[in-house]
Formats: sequence, structure tokens, C-alpha cells
Amino acid sequence: MISERMQKVLIIIPKSSSAHVLSNLHELGAMQIDELDPNKFNVSISELNENYKRISEYAQRFRSLEKQLLQSSEHSKIPFNNMDELINMANKIDIDSHVVLIKKQIEKIHAEVKQINYNISILEKIHQFQET
Repeated sequence: MISERMQKVLIIIPKSSSAHVLSNLHELGAMQIDELDPNKFNVSISELNENYKRISEYAQRFRSLEKQLLQSSEHSKIPFNNMDELINMANKIDIDSHVVLIKKQIEKIHAEVKQINYNISILEKIHQFQET
């Protein structure tokens, strides 16, 4: 068995699922749980709350936009090493303008389909009139 150097990580999960998640990770041997020493923890609770709030807002925004878009089979993941990197990468994603553009294109296509259906109905009426 190859052993790797352990790293300390911060896991941010809802309190309601913390016991289940931590228990499963510990049982898998994927982690060793140590008590947190508040004096050694270099991120303040207010910073954690602010980061949690920002990430939650991004997650909610992305889920909302994802529901508006057509489903795609392409899924790419963006790696990040820390919270600042994650937030910077999320800030770089300009999905709002893309969604607006796509929605306008979809509306245009719907209008064209409606016009085509109208033209077809007129042609069918003309054809029926010519047959009689």
C-alpha cells in the first residue's frame, strides 16, 4: 500500500449531513479527524461566513442559469487550490450575457417556427382551395 503525505483540509458541509459525511470518510480511511485548535486556525469565522455566503450565491445563480439552458452532455471541471482561487474563477465566468444571448436566439427561433407554421397553413388552404 502506497502511503501519501497527509494534508490538512477544511470541509464545508451542512451541519445536517456532517456526521454522515465525516463518518463515511473516516470509515473509508480517507481521513484522520483531529480536533480543531482555534488558535492555529488562520481563517476567522466571519471570513468563513462571508466565503460561504459568496459561494452559496454563486451556486444558486449557476443552478438557476443551468435550469434555463438546454441540457448539454459536456461538463468540464475547473480545478482550484483554495477559496480565493475558486471565487476568482467564479467571477471570471460570464454566463449571464451568454444566457441572455441564448434566450434571445431561442425566442427568434420560436418566432421563425411560428411564421413557418403560419405559412404552411396558408399553403395548405391554397392547395385545398385549388383542389375544389
